Amino acid sequence: MLFPSILMAFVSICILILFFILSPFFYRMLYSGEWIDDSYREDISHNSRLETKLRDYKLTPAEMEVCTLLLEGYTLRQIAAMLSKAYATINTYCTSIYRKLNVNSRVELLLLLKEYKE
Repeated sequence: MLFPSILMAFVSICILILFFILSPFFYRMLYSGEWIDDSYREDISHNSRLETKLRDYKLTPAEMEVCTLLLEGYTLRQIAAMLSKAYATINTYCTSIYRKLNVNSRVELLLLLKEYKE
């Protein structure tokens, strides 16, 4: 009868040692995961939900700037003057924005992005 109790003690000690050896590995595996998604992290770091959404649509920085000004209500001529660029350049940016966001007017643009404006 002594043999089974020694065997059980040996197995218990082996399990305990194995637990202590593997617990740091499992701890890292369980708790090293991301707790927030990447888009939320970008919102915090850039402080702009709109910028993040425009980046998702693959707008260039210049197009993002023009789009932001369009959403603020500026005309293309006003934007051209503010950015010191030709009207034709701003018009090209606007056309590209509409194409990338699949909209046909400023109203559609506003409706699409109104929830992301600050």
